[in-house]
Amino acid sequence: MRIHLPNKKSCAKISLLLIASLITSCNSLKRVDDNEMLVAKNTILVDSLKITDEIIESLIIQKPNSDLLGYNLRLNIYNLAKVDPETQYKDWLLRKPKRKDRLTNLLSEKQVNRLGESFMVKGLSEWLKNVGEPPAVLDTLQTQRSLGRLRSYYGEKGYFNNTTTFSIDSLKRKQRVGVNYKVTLGEPYMLDSVSHNITSSAIDSIYNLVKKDSYVKAGQQFDLQNFTNERKRLTSIFRDRGVWNFQESAISYDMISDTTRIGNDRNMDIKLQIEDLKTRTENSITTSEYTVFKFDNINIYTDYNFDESDRELKFERFGNYTVFYRDKLRFKPETLTNAVYFEKDSVYSDTSRSRTLRQISSLNVFKYPTLIFEEDSTRSKLTANIYLAERPKYSFSTNLDATQSNIQKFGIAFSPSLQWRNLFKGAENLSLSGRLNVGSSREDIVDKQFFNLLEYGADLKLDFPRIWFPLINTKKFIPNYMLPRTSTSLGFSSQKNIGLDKRTFNGILGYNWAPTNFTKNNVELFNVQYVKNVNEDRFFNVYRNTYNRLNAVANDPNEDFINNPILTQFFNSDNDLIIPLGAIGFIDKIDSLLV
Repeated sequence: MRIHLPNKKSCAKISLLLIASLITSCNSLKRVDDNEMLVAKNTILVDSLKITDEIIESLIIQKPNSDLLGYNLRLNIYNLAKVDPETQYKDWLLRKPKRKDRLTNLLSEKQVNRLGESFMVKGLSEWLKNVGEPPAVLDTLQTQRSLGRLRSYYGEKGYFNNTTTFSIDSLKRKQRVGVNYKVTLGEPYMLDSVSHNITSSAIDSIYNLVKKDSYVKAGQQFDLQNFTNERKRLTSIFRDRGVWNFQESAISYDMISDTTRIGNDRNMDIKLQIEDLKTRTENSITTSEYTVFKFDNINIYTDYNFDESDRELKFERFGNYTVFYRDKLRFKPETLTNAVYFEKDSVYSDTSRSRTLRQISSLNVFKYPTLIFEEDSTRSKLTANIYLAERPKYSFSTNLDATQSNIQKFGIAFSPSLQWRNLFKGAENLSLSGRLNVGSSREDIVDKQFFNLLEYGADLKLDFPRIWFPLINTKKFIPNYMLPRTSTSLGFSSQKNIGLDKRTFNGILGYNWAPTNFTKNNVELFNVQYVKNVNEDRFFNVYRNTYNRLNAVANDPNEDFINNPILTQFFNSDNDLIIPLGAIGFIDKIDSLLV
């Protein structure tokens, strides 16, 4: 008797049939009661026009179940999960009187109870629920909430009197419905006039200079987003023009009532209100006018430790800056002062504050800086305290990796790296990195040793926070706030026992700077690489395809190179080119004959 086992193709077909039968056997309505309906479609109609905008569609809370080519895959995955697996497990366990006793004797009572929490009992169902999605059963409460969202959205766009309704349509498929959301907008409200009331004279002066660019203007349709954008714009402007403590909550808008207007008039009079600064004390809240602040003192703490006393600090003055340090100053003063974008008697600016933090961080010699401002008694002068914690001058790291590739059966890579920060006291950073790779080739290229691949090399890199370019002052068109850096590097690598073997030398001089937060420029003044093949005579042994094509040309019967007295010396007894001298000599002779 012969038994025929199914081959791989038959097994694949059987698997596909099983998967297909499983999918088709799934019932999308398994978790839907007879008196419930699945939401299969949402339609939004605004003044009878169908809306497909993603923002507006996101306002609808109850979405139809997702589908793949019309099939509710995730819904059916969800339906495969058990409703209450723990209860079902307990029912199964107690269904037969001796079942629990037998399992307890085999395992233990504790382990039997834990089976109800296991993956096969509970975990699998939880996983199916997480991967799948529950049925989108129609819930009119959620539908009403969606109407509220639509009403609020269009109300914020100036359609204060909009009305919303919904209707439900039965679809051809069993227990499926479509929900129609209908919005009637009505006439929008318009801004008839925009005035302002600002109690702080400094704020009023700045506002009059920038109000022409306001998001809120007379003649516009009411849009709440414009008011939000204007509050953010004004806050940014005030803080950037000296009012460092301005609070966005001080800005509000009021609608002015006008009894002379007709009842159904939809024109609005808006007043911008900017209140004074509010300061909360223990027992009360006081108010005072906002003022423009200028810097009086700028202090830079180069190696500050919050846990140690300030009495140990020494200081030196450089221009209008005071630099504090402990034992000795380990930085050139201009390296520190060039990273600060405000100076004595300059007006406070949020932009300068951000640029200062960004520039100091980019030096890569300090941890993230701390910047604290203190007001004086006149409430018009600021002291800037910049606290810097120096990174370690030296840092050493190593990496050890095991690798595998289409070239190597096995390889080990060792990469040490040494970094020396603030090399010349100008935030110059020097790094020396090395690498050593040993591996076993998938092909015996040279010898039979297991480790027959070797690569080693080193790179020396120096970078500093400025553009070095002979005879040109680049600060005029690449200022410090663009974070300019110059990078130079020298590298060497050697590869052995990988065919031709080679040694590589490279040198790079490049610059980079960032004109904006979203743009970074990289320019290489030169990038030179020199590669020397050490074992050129191995070329035709390593690159066999090239040799085979050359050998085919040499054996071309139409050319009859084999019987040429000048060329016969390059062939062996099998009429193949001799490697390597025969192949190289053949190429040289052919070149000379062609010339």
